[in-house]
Amino acid sequence: MAKLPFRTQLTYGLGGLGINLCDMVFLQWLFVRYTAQNATDGSSALVSASVIGVVVFLARVGECFYNIGVGHWSDNFRSPLGRRIPFIRRGLIPLAVVFFILFMPPGGLPGAAYGFYVFVFLNLYLFLYAVVVTPYLSLLPEVTSDLHERVNLTTLQSLFIVVSLIIFSQMGLLLETLGWVGVATIVSLNTVLALTPCALFIREKPARSDEEEVKPRLFESLALTLKNPAFLCIAVSTSFFWFSLQLILLMLPFWVMYVLHRDVGDVTWVMVPYLVMSVVSFFFFNVLTKRFGKFPMFLVTLLGSAVFFVLFCAVGYLPFGSEFVQTIVVSGLVGIPVAGFMVIPFALLSDAVDYDEQLTGQRREAIFFGLQGVFQKIMLGASAFTFSRLLAVGGQDTATTTGLKLVAMSAGIGGALAFFAFLVYPLRERDGKVVHKKA
Repeated sequence: MAKLPFRTQLTYGLGGLGINLCDMVFLQWLFVRYTAQNATDGSSALVSASVIGVVVFLARVGECFYNIGVGHWSDNFRSPLGRRIPFIRRGLIPLAVVFFILFMPPGGLPGAAYGFYVFVFLNLYLFLYAVVVTPYLSLLPEVTSDLHERVNLTTLQSLFIVVSLIIFSQMGLLLETLGWVGVATIVSLNTVLALTPCALFIREKPARSDEEEVKPRLFESLALTLKNPAFLCIAVSTSFFWFSLQLILLMLPFWVMYVLHRDVGDVTWVMVPYLVMSVVSFFFFNVLTKRFGKFPMFLVTLLGSAVFFVLFCAVGYLPFGSEFVQTIVVSGLVGIPVAGFMVIPFALLSDAVDYDEQLTGQRREAIFFGLQGVFQKIMLGASAFTFSRLLAVGGQDTATTTGLKLVAMSAGIGGALAFFAFLVYPLRERDGKVVHKKA
């Protein structure tokens, strides 16, 4: 089998910069953009945290249908450009435009109108995100079938995700200097520039001649996917991890402002150690995953998240430094399992797709990535709703230390549930092939 050219690996990996930055900014800063107590530009309240929590939850439920529909559509789509690239090409510019609009609501609207505004444009953003990202991720098992090259691809992708984290870590300072217009513009342009090379230069494998004859209907395809035990382990465990990670990301700006009593620009200094440890750790995860396999290293990732996420509850009681210093240390530790999560899950899911082909004789990459998105988006919606409920515990519509520590505790519990969910993962790697552990 011919070695995958490095330029192809680089082009695919660059897409990680495009898909991650807009998603991370959305995860962490949408609440800040719209909630009353955290309007960083001095403007009055747009909507309450509880309203945003409900809106995000409902939008995430809607996103489940977008992921399934786009996944099935892409699996059965045929064109001279392939099954995936046409979606990326057509959805990329609209995705960037809608992201900008989402973060730039017009002034002077009544409160209820802002709730409707964010609901409409959030749903539109999530639909277009599915149109672009589900086909992009589905390219991975098609680009190469070599298990080590897949880890290399996800590592390169993770490298560019780290670049996105560098930009992401500067959002507090960018917001202070450029305002919401500057932040929305930078993120939107980044999305287009990072994904355009993939859309233009990645060439998909030609469809097999028998694929035209094997086109399962949507519900049949969903049923086949849900019968795959490896997929279920991956989907459930990654969903709990995302539930936890979003809680931490949502918490950090409020933690800086309400626990540490610092300006929003100081969010950057809390994010820097998170970023540095992610960069350092993901190279180790790449090497160790090739040495020991994806199963044990993903267990290490999930167990680390359970331990490190909950450490925010110990800030103020740790035997060193100020609360600010303790927060910086804990933030750095959080970056370790995040690095493992950047490297391993997409490679795991590609293995599950290959194993499914052995069982069914069908290649249905996008429905796997789309259905995994359903699990994850439900948990992300639950995470946003949980955050909005816990944020002000012990106070009156204002973030409290008690509420934020309850958020961190919930994140640690989510990490533990992810660990136990993945313990029963049935696939292993032997002689460069994916096999059932009982085989």
